[in-house]
Amino acid sequence: MAHAEICLDYPYTASATPLATDIADLWSALDPFPTLLDSLDTARPSICATVTPSPALGTFGAAENEITVDAALPAPKRVAVLIHEARHLEQNLRGICPATTLTMRDNARAMFALEADAMAVTHLVAWRSLADGMPAIFDALRTATETRDIAAAFEATIIATADPAAATAAAFDAWYASDVRRERYYVSTCMAYLDRLESRKILAGTAPLSADFLTHVCNLPDRTSYPCVEPDRPIPR
Repeated sequence: MAHAEICLDYPYTASATPLATDIADLWSALDPFPTLLDSLDTARPSICATVTPSPALGTFGAAENEITVDAALPAPKRVAVLIHEARHLEQNLRGICPATTLTMRDNARAMFALEADAMAVTHLVAWRSLADGMPAIFDALRTATETRDIAAAFEATIIATADPAAATAAAFDAWYASDVRRERYYVSTCMAYLDRLESRKILAGTAPLSADFLTHVCNLPDRTSYPCVEPDRPIPR
């Protein structure tokens, strides 16, 4: 059963609520990354805080033009989730959208890459926020069960190299390093794929993922590339 939900429409200033504060913090975190802000200003999605039984901490729905975040999360973690979903919105505006013409396995590969990239860029934004005097967002990533391994990889690399592209690549790689994470996302992406086939009354796709897919995905918010490589066996089974 769904619980109470609050949604704010662009420009998100009509309500003195925790969600409005989260969105103000989101804008501050994204200020050094104008392409992400431009995506929000272009798409103007509704942003909603809700509590549901779903394990997802947040979602971006292109059809609904809506971003959601779990209202039960602590505020800094909610902002981290909003950054993550803003990256998914930006991916969508760049046209990086896996189609049902792909096989189910290659659809999962594409979704893995998009998720790893969104998580990596979230850590990049959060790290910059830490440097700019807003440490709570990166601290939330550093301590959360779902992200602490990725945060550790990003932090170790950025300290060692002072190279944002290398640190983002390390976070991308770390996303794939968890067998539990890959299994969970494989199940959810395959279920979503099958649901789309059923709703559209179409057969499963047969096309492979394009060889240059990652070159379109792995771009920093300034549009320069970062080096990302899919592991030899990205699909868990």
